[in-house]
Amino acid sequence: MAINRESQCQVTELKDLIQDCANYAQALEVKPPSGASIIIVNVYDRRWQGGSEERLAQWANWKAITRHSQVIITGDMNAHSQMWNGRATSRQNAPFWENLISDQSLVVWNSEEATQVGGDNHSIIDLTLSSPGDKLNWSIDSEEATGSDHEVIMWEILGGTPNSRDSSKEVTGWDIRVWSGAGKSEEEQKAAREKEVAAQQCYLR
Repeated sequence: MAINRESQCQVTELKDLIQDCANYAQALEVKPPSGASIIIVNVYDRRWQGGSEERLAQWANWKAITRHSQVIITGDMNAHSQMWNGRATSRQNAPFWENLISDQSLVVWNSEEATQVGGDNHSIIDLTLSSPGDKLNWSIDSEEATGSDHEVIMWEILGGTPNSRDSSKEVTGWDIRVWSGAGKSEEEQKAAREKEVAAQQCYLR
């Protein structure tokens, strides 16, 4: 995880909540200059490489994590379930995440798009979950090449605090002011137009 310095957010790693996870889960509390803090948990849920069948990401203190009023849980859950993928043909590593979603009334933000490509099946194993009161913009950027077989997932919390670069305007939803072509080169103006079109298409979907 990386936090933009210009955001002026205060960031605290919550090591006590993930102390048994051996870095298969990372929990941060991010507090903006004004407004409530948010807990962001990054997950890589796979079997421990030490030879055990245990999945150490599941050892996090999920009860304490989900007690917070604003939580985003995101990452590679390596889990197949029809709860978030209606086209799933198998059910693997699903019970833990299904129960967490149901018990804590978490919202699954994934669409029907596959998050892992190149396999024989329609695979949605990279999930974005949130506490019920949160609202997100969520999309997959399938054009961004990473060298991975996992797609790039983009999400943004709606109803944020004013942008520190221009505090005179409240920012809600996607801040598209930085996509303006004003005062930019022809190439930069073209990139700005492409971003605006992509945002419109994502909204329509």
